Parts: sequence; structure tokens; C-alpha cells
Amino acid sequence: MEFVFELARTNKYDSEIMMRDYYKAVFGEEGNSRFICTVVKDGQTVECYISSSSKLSKYLPLANCNVLISKNERRDLRTRYTLEAVECANVLYYVNFNKVNKLYENYLLFDEAEDRKIYKEYSVSNIIKTDFYIENHGCIEIKALLSKTNRVVFPDNSSHRLERQLLKYIELLKRNIHVSFCFIAMSDSINEFELNAKKENIGDYFSKAISLGMKIKAYSVTYEHDSFKLIGNLTLENNILKAVSA
Repeated sequence: MEFVFELARTNKYDSEIMMRDYYKAVFGEEGNSRFICTVVKDGQTVECYISSSSKLSKYLPLANCNVLISKNERRDLRTRYTLEAVECANVLYYVNFNKVNKLYENYLLFDEAEDRKIYKEYSVSNIIKTDFYIENHGCIEIKALLSKTNRVVFPDNSSHRLERQLLKYIELLKRNIHVSFCFIAMSDSINEFELNAKKENIGDYFSKAISLGMKIKAYSVTYEHDSFKLIGNLTLENNILKAVSA
């Protein structure tokens, strides 16, 4: 196994954990590029970066929604701000997909139940690069879930990459390497899960992987004390298990 980067264990009470200066604004409109939008901050229209692989309006009704934005640290970027969260119908949705793995990384590093070596950005047995590897625990693959209702349909777009991943994880499971799929709901309102009926292979591959011992975990992103963090979501976890085991 090739480990590219080992995570440094952080003090559990580190005050900088995903705590940034967030600014309130109102959503304006999406740009021609899916990565750009405008918001109104302090009466001025400014551009924001959106870290989404598809148009955010596919998932959420954005018009005139209250949002949280953060200031970009790099000065060579086109935009000064990044869209962090959107409030729709009194529900706050985390939308900075680039930081989802960081949220999970923090969740792992603050779990002091045991002293474990945790790695990210690595290759396992020259088969797959996975999001995290924990010594004596195995591979962890992260999947973010976003939906304007409490039910999410997964996957919601092209499934070719997910199919390839599942086949590779099945190969690892056959080699007795532990694998966990961790689903991150971008709001704690998301508790229902449905497999996309049009993606027949996905259900078959999940069932095979689970029969070989793959674990399913689920978490929700919450916003507390001016910071975003993960909490376990057992209801979503059970509903995912039911869907992928059917």
C-alpha cells in the first residue's frame, strides 16, 4: 500500500477547526459557468465561487435565499468569496463540496477513542485511490448527498465512476481489506435514501460489496458556534442499508 500523506493528530479543543469568518449575503444568480454565482453582500453585488460539479440550482431553489460566504485566502483567484451554505425554507444546506473531506478528516482526528494512523490521498494495492485509510480499519470512501427534500436519490448523475469504484472495492474486500462507504448529508434534514432505479448495476455492486463485509456509515453537516461539523445520522444510515441491501 502506498501512503501519500499521513494526517497529524490535532488537539481536540483546537479553536480553528473549520471555523472561518462567514459573511451573510443574499443569493443573486448563477453564472454561465457552474462554478460562478453572484450574491448581494452589504448592498453590493459580488461574484462567488461554487465548488459543485453541476449547477447548484439542480438541487436547491436559490433565488433570493440567504447564504453564508467566506473570503478566499488566495489573491490570484477570480472571485474574492466562496459560497459556503444556502438557507432554503429555514433549512441550512452546506454547499462547499471541496471541504466535505476536510469535515470528515476533522471528525476522525478528534475521535480520541484510540490512537490510529490516518492517511489520505493514497493508493491501495495499486487498485484504487481512496479518500482515507485508517490503520487496522481499512479504506473509507466519502460521498456527499444534497437534496431540497428529506429524500435523496443516489446517484443523481452519471454512475460510471461509482461503478468502477465499487468494482475495485469489491476486489479489495475479496483480499480481506476492510472498506467503509461514508455518506455525508449536506443538511441534517436529509434522512431518506433511494437508489436510482435507472442505475441497476449500482444496486447489484453495493449488495455484493456488503455481502463481502463493506460497512455503511452516514453523517450530517451541522452549523454550531460559527463552525460546520459532522454528527452521526443513524436514521439515514439505516435507510441507506435498507436501500442497498434490497
